[in-house]
Amino acid sequence: MKNFKYLYDLGKNAIKGKNVIFCSIVRNCAHNLQNNIPTIEKIGSFFKDYKVIIFENNSLDNTKEILHHWSTHNKNISIHIANYDESKFEKIPVPSGYNKSNCKRRIQKMAEYRNQYLEYIDSHNIKSDYIIVVDLDVAKIDIMGVISSFGIQQEWDVIASNCYSRSPHLKKRYHDTYALIEDGTENMPQSEDVIDKNRYSWANLSYNMPFIRVFSAFGGLAIYKYESIKGLRYYVIDNLYGGVEVKCEHVSIHEGLNIKGHNRTYINPNMKIKYQDTLSTILKKIKLILHS
Repeated sequence: MKNFKYLYDLGKNAIKGKNVIFCSIVRNCAHNLQNNIPTIEKIGSFFKDYKVIIFENNSLDNTKEILHHWSTHNKNISIHIANYDESKFEKIPVPSGYNKSNCKRRIQKMAEYRNQYLEYIDSHNIKSDYIIVVDLDVAKIDIMGVISSFGIQQEWDVIASNCYSRSPHLKKRYHDTYALIEDGTENMPQSEDVIDKNRYSWANLSYNMPFIRVFSAFGGLAIYKYESIKGLRYYVIDNLYGGVEVKCEHVSIHEGLNIKGHNRTYINPNMKIKYQDTLSTILKKIKLILHS
């Protein structure tokens, strides 16, 4: 495996004549959104051209104002702001014994909101070489890590992030294990036990490690070949096992990719995404102690 800096240099050279579309859905993420805007613009600057497509919904902080300001100062930004009636999602029951974070009520909503950017790209016939789906509420995006993904030597369809956070006990963990399906386990149901276990068994990914083949992953930022994801949509996949009612909406995209024969998905250990500041984790822990 080539070292991180070498892959970064290869990546810069590989994308200087390419186009990319950044896609995101946002809500109540003003602080991190403000910090991530220059990061997205910097990553975009490595490409021949870039566009950003963002769908916002129902924010109560100043997310809307930040997005409006961004779009008025950058011609590459397409912002769609709305307050949706979410009552139809609230009417979806959460069965007893299932966690609200991985229930149909939540994932149906996430799938419909995420489909907005895919439908926008298709309906406006926007062409590109790559689509980068990014959660703009994350604490930090490693710019060099993102660019290093384009230096990979083997053929690929999706490259997902090495996402990390700290547990309430301040232990490092791989954050997005709900979207993570290990290669060869795609036909097995998920369980909360496996999701929890993977947080720590995948926690030690680091720079210069080989890219890891998986069936599904996201991690706050994932790069898709445009031709691979073109025409696909997010949807709900029943799981009904081990406290997990449905699978993550990102898994449905990978199921669609697999059907199309575009299932070469890797996690890039160099592409680090920090989900939250350690200080925020400490403050949350203090609140739990004070209210226990």
